[in-house]
Amino acid sequence: MKKIFIIIILTLIVLVTSCSENNKNSVVVYTSVDRNHSQPIFESFEKETNIEVLAVYDVEATKTIGLANRLINEKNNPKADVFWNGEILQTIKLKENNVLEKYISNNTNLIPDKYIDFENYYSSFGGRLKVFLVNTNILDESDYPNSILDLINNNKIESNKIAISNPVFGTTSTYVAALYALLGENSTYDLFSTILSKKVNILNGNAQVRDLVSNGKLSYGLTDSDDALSAINKGYPVKIIIPDQNKDSFGTLLIPNTVSLIKNGPNKKNGELFIDFLLDISTTEKLIDSGWIQIPLRKTNNENIINISTIKTMDINYEDIYKIYNNSSNDMIDLFIK
Repeated sequence: MKKIFIIIILTLIVLVTSCSENNKNSVVVYTSVDRNHSQPIFESFEKETNIEVLAVYDVEATKTIGLANRLINEKNNPKADVFWNGEILQTIKLKENNVLEKYISNNTNLIPDKYIDFENYYSSFGGRLKVFLVNTNILDESDYPNSILDLINNNKIESNKIAISNPVFGTTSTYVAALYALLGENSTYDLFSTILSKKVNILNGNAQVRDLVSNGKLSYGLTDSDDALSAINKGYPVKIIIPDQNKDSFGTLLIPNTVSLIKNGPNKKNGELFIDFLLDISTTEKLIDSGWIQIPLRKTNNENIINISTIKTMDINYEDIYKIYNNSSNDMIDLFIK
């Protein structure tokens, strides 16, 4: 009898504990945004709403892709409520794999329609541009690059003093896919084949491009605007040149961040509240102040950022970039890896 009583008590304890955990006021956010920038936002949300944020961060080696694959693997038993992503293609992949649920916050007002999914599966509020970073101690203004085509056409600058990050990975692979969609597969393939043959430096990442230009070991390189801005803010003798801005040029690529609701997540309402919070303009201001140097897609009071309204960006649909990405990626692997 005593054993039965003990078993009943233990069962009740397990049931109470389980119910307590299931009813916990929380939201699970998977994010590829670095912890030093995202965690203060989570803490602000917790303070304002009394909803605990259970954050799952990416592994640097698999940046974003690992989280996206995890969400796909979990779609029949979702663990996450929200995916806050530093880019867009993996988010579109999740949409195509039926991982996301439609939700558009009222706080997307004043964000241009091109950065809101036309089917309401994700929203964007900031982004990164592909830019040139030039060392002003090495180059005269007359020698600054103006177009991506200058990587192969500028005979005044030795190719071994120019760099791009590896086109197989990261935002540069997205940029290649955008060029495939915009300029055509053959033209873009020929461009990067020539870049390779001219022995332009192919570096591991955008930060490495930034550092070598900043330290004067390279004249200029193609990198991301957040990396370039961080070099300027640290006082290096560098300048940002946004490529392909002339009247007849095709513009540069803006890679937006995204936030989306996970289909059948355990805390749907809290997920919606977190998305509302993240898309509030005051949160954007906090992220800029924290050093998460993204380009806001709405006007802010911060004067130390690039104003997107002054930039000519590629007139291209991100869904089209996604559709051609596998082809462009395979081509770049053939060129730069095999």
